Amino acid sequence: MTILRLIPPRRAQQRAKAQAIVEFAIVLPILLLVLVGIMEVSRLMFAWIVIENSTRFGVRYATAGSYNPAYCAGYSGGKCETDAQKDAARIPSIKDETQRIVIGFFLRNTRTESVTKADERYFNITVCSAEDGRVFTPPVNNKPVYASCLLSGSPSEHPGSPGQRVVVAADYNFTFIVLSAFGIQPEMIHLASYREGIVENFRAVRAINTPLSMAIPTVPTNTPPPTETFTPSMTPTETFTPTVTYTPTPTPTPDCREYTAGSFSQRTYSSNGSKPRVRIQIRNQSGTNTAIQSLIFIWDAYDVSNPGQTLYRIRFDGDTLENVYDSDSPSQWDSGPTNDSRLNAGQSKDLDFDYRYSDSRWSGIVPANSFGLTVVLDNGCVISVTPQATPTPSNTPIPTATVPSSTPSSTFTPSLTFTPSLTFTPSLTFTPSLTPRPTNTVPTPTRTNTPRPTNTVPTPTRTNTYTPRPPTNTPKPTNTYTPRPPTNTPKPTNTYTPRPPTNTPKPPATNTPVPTPTRGRIDG
Repeated sequence: MTILRLIPPRRAQQRAKAQAIVEFAIVLPILLLVLVGIMEVSRLMFAWIVIENSTRFGVRYATAGSYNPAYCAGYSGGKCETDAQKDAARIPSIKDETQRIVIGFFLRNTRTESVTKADERYFNITVCSAEDGRVFTPPVNNKPVYASCLLSGSPSEHPGSPGQRVVVAADYNFTFIVLSAFGIQPEMIHLASYREGIVENFRAVRAINTPLSMAIPTVPTNTPPPTETFTPSMTPTETFTPTVTYTPTPTPTPDCREYTAGSFSQRTYSSNGSKPRVRIQIRNQSGTNTAIQSLIFIWDAYDVSNPGQTLYRIRFDGDTLENVYDSDSPSQWDSGPTNDSRLNAGQSKDLDFDYRYSDSRWSGIVPANSFGLTVVLDNGCVISVTPQATPTPSNTPIPTATVPSSTPSSTFTPSLTFTPSLTFTPSLTFTPSLTPRPTNTVPTPTRTNTPRPTNTVPTPTRTNTYTPRPPTNTPKPTNTYTPRPPTNTPKPTNTYTPRPPTNTPKPPATNTPVPTPTRGRIDG
């Protein structure tokens, strides 16, 4: 006798749950690795985008020449007066603007902590230019190559002078959080970015509270002369429109004695204070504004004592007028009055002449009074400083263009007095052309067309006789419509032939009896 036992349903459910737990335990590490990988890669991409944007904002700030006045608190008066002080304040200001964009992850900044390039979360900003021969090394992503700015092998950052290029670079060691727990290398990746721009002429743009004044020309007054009375002409073809005669307003001649210059002084510039600079102060003690139109600078003594030296640039009140790169004296600038060369009423500004190469013999080698200068203002006045000492090796006399009189204001009066060009009396006075008009007024009423009767008689005779013509009505051909009977073509009829269905008898289903399970009873 066969005994069949049925498995309870509860045991089958327990086996299914156990199988699901085993499968989940196998898949769980892979699932966690994928999720953690997505998170880490997202953090890495976010950090790279932030570093890229930080250098963009930093180089924009650097090219504008702006700086935070808080970094000038260590100087006298709490202000940055010299270019070197302003450049020193610009470097931390550029780094602040660059770091301001870096948000969302932890940093170990080299400005506040003592960290090295091998440390995690290392962050550093480099500001560099080609000033004084500096060499910039660009950083490389995912490689141990970090940005550097070296001058003679030593780190030396510089924000760049107007017209030069400046580079802002950022380095960051991005550190993974979870991948290192799984033993996945590397533990950190070097992210780097750098941007380059050209520095603007920011010296004049920076003065926001004291904007530069503009030269406003004197507008002449329109005074019509009372003697010009125009009689209308009888001839309709000749019409004269009265024209106003412009009388120029007299401009007072400036007193050139109110524009003076100080004495030359020798000093140095650049970050290490090794390059020569000659400075002189120009004063405007008058009540009107003016500007430098041109100048000639004589440095024969220094040219002879230091052969091969080059005059690098000419600056006025900290603004570069021109990079001359002149190796011979005299040097000339004649670009005309600009915003950078303004000298307003009551102002005193420094005029600097910077040389290119360093000279340890600068102190005491050339007397300060051996330099010469001639400054021509836009109002016609000339400021002249004649050199008092002539170098012994040079036998060439001082150029005549550099020795004008201290008050040659009368020589420029013809160019500033516009009386000949603004007096239009000869061309605008119409008295000779208007007086002989009676000759034209007499023939005007005599020009009457009296002999017109010869033309009026034949006018009524020209009568056009109109002969009516009967209209000819030509009959139009009539369109005869011939109806056509429609032809009805009979359509073929579908004949349906019924087919008797064939019923195939199905075999009768055989019912196989299922054996009924019997439970045996065990008698104790």
